[in-house]
Amino acid sequence: MSDKRIYARNTNTSIIYNGVMDSDFTSDPIDFREMSLGFIQAIYGTPANFWGSFRLLVSSRLELETFVYLDGSDKSMDDTCPGIGWNLCCIGYRFVRVQYFANGQASGSMEIIACGKKG
Repeated sequence: MSDKRIYARNTNTSIIYNGVMDSDFTSDPIDFREMSLGFIQAIYGTPANFWGSFRLLVSSRLELETFVYLDGSDKSMDDTCPGIGWNLCCIGYRFVRVQYFANGQASGSMEIIACGKKG
């Protein structure tokens, strides 16, 4: 596997996905190395349809087969808000990926950003 990780460092915002939301995808991994706090935000603005859902996958290793679902991280799109966010406190894992499910009806574009901060 090629090393495609993106680093989250001291409030620097990193883009882990920027593209369409018409089909399912899993973002590149974000590396929270040495960070104890983090925030991930999916910004989708005003797409034509709000039917997608998200969840986070986490791992202490970069290999794709080691990522597991983070319990309680499921979020659905809401037409009253232009995005969704996850506040990560006391991070006990190193890598995070965002998994998106278009549910066959979502359309538009989206950007997913992440930042980390030492506690």
